[in-house]
Amino acid sequence: MTRVADHYAIPQQLHTEGIRRYGFHGLSYEYIAKTLPQAAPEVAGGRVIVAHLGSGASMCALKDGHSVDSTMGFTALDGLAMGTRPGQIDPGVVLYLMAEKGMSVTNVQNFLYRDCGLKGLSGVSNDMRELESSKDPSAAFAVDYFVYRVGLNAGMLAAALQGIDAFVFTAGIGENSASIRARIAEKLAWLGVALDPAENSKHALEDIAARQPDSGVRPADRRGTDDCAAHLVAGEQAIAQPKARGESIMTIPVYPETKVALKGKKGLIVGIANDQSIAWGCAKAFRALGADLAVTYLNDRAKKHVEPLAKELEAPIFMPLDVNTEGQLEQVFERIQKEWGQLDFLLHSIAFSPKETLHGRVVDVDRDGFLKTMDVSCWSFMRMAHLAEPLMKDGGTLFTMTYYGSQMVVKNYNIMGVAKAALEASVRYLAAELGPKGIRVHAISPGPLATRAASGIPEFDELMDKAQSQAPTRSLVSIDDVGRATAFLALDGAKLITGGVTYIDGGYHIVD
Repeated sequence: MTRVADHYAIPQQLHTEGIRRYGFHGLSYEYIAKTLPQAAPEVAGGRVIVAHLGSGASMCALKDGHSVDSTMGFTALDGLAMGTRPGQIDPGVVLYLMAEKGMSVTNVQNFLYRDCGLKGLSGVSNDMRELESSKDPSAAFAVDYFVYRVGLNAGMLAAALQGIDAFVFTAGIGENSASIRARIAEKLAWLGVALDPAENSKHALEDIAARQPDSGVRPADRRGTDDCAAHLVAGEQAIAQPKARGESIMTIPVYPETKVALKGKKGLIVGIANDQSIAWGCAKAFRALGADLAVTYLNDRAKKHVEPLAKELEAPIFMPLDVNTEGQLEQVFERIQKEWGQLDFLLHSIAFSPKETLHGRVVDVDRDGFLKTMDVSCWSFMRMAHLAEPLMKDGGTLFTMTYYGSQMVVKNYNIMGVAKAALEASVRYLAAELGPKGIRVHAISPGPLATRAASGIPEFDELMDKAQSQAPTRSLVSIDDVGRATAFLALDGAKLITGGVTYIDGGYHIVD
């Protein structure tokens, strides 16, 4: 943001100390800024308002791909009304709650983060899907309020940009609710915004079940099943689509001082779904250090997204792998044995739970759902370790992806927390059993990260905002952050590190 935009009208010393307007949802806006040149090049360099509308909601003004202003400020409480947060509110209300209602700082914080927003307005739910389908007048009012505030803030950002060339919808509500998009477009007609009703109706997705690629650790990539955002282009009456998923705009980084650190090493990467996958971030880092990689893809539908990435990695082995399909896992290791005769590291970045199992209470999980969850999310790693052991003749490293929902109860994480706890226990036992052979085992635990992995888990936006505002580093982890740290653990310099959980989350796991 500009210097004028990032200031509050408070003494400069406080700004110097860090009290300023930061804005949030940076990963989402960065993705839009990078993707828009391919999706709508005619407006990418112009004045664009991006509306990240989900349980956490904000808007950002972009000019030539750079942020000019945002609706959020010092924390993720500011700006638009959200699922459980009020958005813009007079600071005097906070003073009133403390002075007249006797609320403590902790109570006020909990109130503002958990009891306000759509939930507080409606008294029904913080879920826009439930509010839109409800016949309760309070629910309708909450929806009206949300739409009104989006329109109001759009006017503010249009003023910051001195006009508008495009309006972009993203995140759960922005992507999936055709009716909300239509109502907001009506509010913005005075800015020249219009949309094609037929095109708009095509982008109304139903609830999305969790998928196998990546670790089921992280809730949904906020761009949805096809990892794309709907772009409402002002004045063109169209929703433009991003680049085809097969077109990668990524490049493999090269670190000149270490580019041969893993030269001659062979690694298997399981779990790349697209260029937002944790496994992709790790694969890039391994390749940048000189390793040769074997890459798998889940099925024919996934192949078109993964194959261009495998080519970019120059992967000599590219094979299908659905761990639920009898014999496929063994075929992958037989191919590695035949072509390489060795394996130096393995990355397991998959998890799965049936939708009804993932969404339900742990106490209600049926046997079949439990077994399917554990089979993919935990046992598949143990089986890979068994198959990798004879190929790691000179030692090696096994990696799997976890999440702190295994240690603490995380709302909506449900049965996946149980599966990850079992996975972490397996890491300890595998490390003890394989350590004498020089094989070390690691569970990697990134902080909240936007991937496609557990797209059925609600309120992800709120979790992301909380992580960014409370993590000691005040930043969110990226797939590249995870990749670099994971690749380090494959180096000989880390040969005495094994059996534990490595948190890559800006320190968020240490904060209560």
